[in-house]
Amino acid sequence: MVSVEELDELSSIVQVPLCAGTVNRGSNVLGAGLIVNDFTSFCGIDTTSNEISVIENIFRLNERNIEGTGQMNNPGLGMPTQA
Repeated sequence: MVSVEELDELSSIVQVPLCAGTVNRGSNVLGAGLIVNDFTSFCGIDTTSNEISVIENIFRLNERNIEGTGQMNNPGLGMPTQA
């Protein structure tokens, strides 16, 4: 378990908003179930819609536009869709 103070300190260091959460239906091993870059995220097959929603909000994946393609990203699935 991570304290709120530790989350705040880490958030200021990496310049990314952080919150405690899970992936892959409650797994606490985040690296085993999630990969995120500037445009998309890939998560484990057991990841719930609530977990995907938290991931989308933290990394603002709904706001990102794939440059030069006119396509909006379909977060959580790793597939572009027509805008």
